[in-house]
Amino acid sequence: VRFRKAEDILGDYVSLIVPGDTTTSILPHLYPLTTYEVNVFSQYDKGDSFPLTGNETTLEEQGTVRNLRVTEEST
Repeated sequence: VRFRKAEDILGDYVSLIVPGDTTTSILPHLYPLTTYEVNVFSQYDKGDSFPLTGNETTLEEQGTVRNLRVTEEST
């Protein structure tokens, strides 16, 4: 998996190696309300596949929790 900000077309990609049996991955260090270009590749003995490419936008940051009430706390 590799990704970068979509607006940064000349910028470097951040790359992650994900095991072949993994179906999800968390992309680190993303900014809220930012569109990213994401590419997913398969790696084979003879080389890499063509990428599955898409643009995804992160959500707005939710902020800190306020007025949290805990009931029936256990340890």
